[in-house]
Amino acid sequence: MRAKCIAFAHHKGGTGKTTSCINIAGELVKRGKKVLVVDMDPQANATAGLNINKRYLPFSVYDVLLEGCGRKRKLRFRNVILATEIEDLHLAPSELNLANILGHMQKAKGSSQILDRALDDVRELYDYILIDTPPSYTPLLTNAIVAADSIILPLDSGFFSIDSIETFAEILKNIEEREGVKKGINTVIVTRFQEPTVRPIHKMLRDRVPKLSGFLSLEDPLSELEDKLRLHLSVGVGFRGDLFIVPYSKKVYEAQKRGLPLSHYRSDGKVKSAYEGITEKIINGRI
Repeated sequence: MRAKCIAFAHHKGGTGKTTSCINIAGELVKRGKKVLVVDMDPQANATAGLNINKRYLPFSVYDVLLEGCGRKRKLRFRNVILATEIEDLHLAPSELNLANILGHMQKAKGSSQILDRALDDVRELYDYILIDTPPSYTPLLTNAIVAADSIILPLDSGFFSIDSIETFAEILKNIEEREGVKKGINTVIVTRFQEPTVRPIHKMLRDRVPKLSGFLSLEDPLSELEDKLRLHLSVGVGFRGDLFIVPYSKKVYEAQKRGLPLSHYRSDGKVKSAYEGITEKIINGRI
């Protein structure tokens, strides 16, 4: 068994990376999979979202990455991992100190592959490794992308930005040119979707892409919007993967405050269905 590694990546904040990562992790565990969440964000939102106190960590991702920068401390990745309240859902936690490692990483040999090399210690222990990334284009994001087998790009419908998608595609291109590692966007998740955002997003797409002209159908506006988003991504960044729309639900944030994925807190029909669909695609090898 060798874990499949999936990065939830975007260089912007507030797009739903952590929420997507934690809730898909919960759905995978519900299906009998053993999952490791790796928190690569100094803000440590995934750590808090799995009810781990970042102030009282024996070790964190910072320590194992520092090891990979050449510090001879004999620390293995498995020494950083913590159990959570959920059986078979483990966490490699983060802390604010992780922000201080950037200078060390930039000076290290093979700096873009530090995380990839470190994960070799635990790939045989899990079915899936999910990486929550920071909202900035730094060596931390680059390391997560290089280590990943697949990339999921979360987008917040509240301030949906076409420009941000194109910028992220440029980041992947830069990594390919600089590191010789070709990566693409495998899946897009539009998060926190609410019906009032349908028309503004449709208008923005229509203004940007002439092919998307026409009125928004009142019979099934969500389905039509999904089709037009998919077409824009195909034309704009060559996207050929799956696109999912996850509706807004306050239960998602109630669950995060409790330190649990929604799958282990309370059911919300539409949101649960969306995450189940994404999870099934992951298990079936489509993501």
